[in-house]
Amino acid sequence: MHDYSSLQKVSPPTLFASVNALNGHLAQIREELNNNQRRKTTELQIDRFAESMEEFILEAEPIVNDLKSMTKDIEEKLKLLILYYGEDPNTIKSEEFFDIISSFSNSFEVRKKADIYLYKSISK
Repeated sequence: MHDYSSLQKVSPPTLFASVNALNGHLAQIREELNNNQRRKTTELQIDRFAESMEEFILEAEPIVNDLKSMTKDIEEKLKLLILYYGEDPNTIKSEEFFDIISSFSNSFEVRKKADIYLYKSISK
């Protein structure tokens, strides 16, 4: 039997909000870099920070885009899973859904152990 207790701690809305925040922060960095490029800099001004941030954007943007894609996929699959178990994804929170699954699993495990104990005591 699987341990589903960790599923109760998963908060897809929090995950989605975090990924959206990362995307927003990247957009803000990109905007700041664009503003920085418009300003004239003298030869005496060396702005290594802007160059570093451009490199960071080049590395981080594909990762955040992958995260956005994965969260969209998770959201769609979660809705399908909730529908599969006969719940309405528009009315039940994912945390509540996983709590139901965990509760059922725990009850099933308790009942299974009781049945095994009963079977062993009858078999003697």
